[in-house]
Amino acid sequence: METQEIVPSDIKILITTSQNKEGININDLDIKDMVVESHQRDEVRQMAGRVRNGLDNLIIVTDAKQHSSSGDQFIFQVNKNCKNGLNNAFQSWISADTARNCLDEKKQAIAKAEKMFRYLRYDYFSSEFRLYTGRKVGDDMAEDCEKAFRRYVSNWEDAEYTGDQYGYSTLCSWFPSANTVLYVNASNLRSETKKLLADVVGKVITKDERDSITIELQKIVKVYGPEDTGISRDFKSLGPALAKLGYRLENAADARHGTAFVIYKEDIIK
Repeated sequence: METQEIVPSDIKILITTSQNKEGININDLDIKDMVVESHQRDEVRQMAGRVRNGLDNLIIVTDAKQHSSSGDQFIFQVNKNCKNGLNNAFQSWISADTARNCLDEKKQAIAKAEKMFRYLRYDYFSSEFRLYTGRKVGDDMAEDCEKAFRRYVSNWEDAEYTGDQYGYSTLCSWFPSANTVLYVNASNLRSETKKLLADVVGKVITKDERDSITIELQKIVKVYGPEDTGISRDFKSLGPALAKLGYRLENAADARHGTAFVIYKEDIIK
């Protein structure tokens, strides 16, 4: 593949890390589908571009866990404050045994230190560990991209959201000549609903609590289509929506109508 730029004929599925998002060409004529986990626009474009004869289907897994680390400011500050201490400890370790200055053993020690301190890197020119600010910038950018992607999916049908382009219109701009569709798994909606209602099922709730649950469920339902759930993304009444998900909303006994409620799971209703 490296020299001929085609996938061997006996390979039916090629699985690769993002390491191959650049620098390789795949010139096969019969590769028409690709599944990617990245949520960063430029990475997705680069991955799709590896197949030089074009794809019929590019599938982005929306709930794939992203592997980039969060640009945690606290961790960055810890690394920054530990830089001098690490350099002193490293020099003391080298000085204690001159044999440790050999390249292999030194490299192993440096690798261990860099694994411990994400934002410190050894500079062979100055012979010291230095702050790796570029990684912090990259982590921050990756985190921003992931948050933005989540907003695109959550606001899929909103052409505009708080003044910016989100949802369907934004994802379409990633690949202007392609048809963009959002596929969802209704079982995920049931799982998220179960978490939302975990502390209130079978208990008396007030009207305000009911309204709060309605707002939270609306946020969850927004990423799922009515064709998958039977629930409109802009539903107003909690009762009918819960009924589609295996729950029932009833007025609480011994309470004035419309002032207190109980949510039951269908399979435990007597």
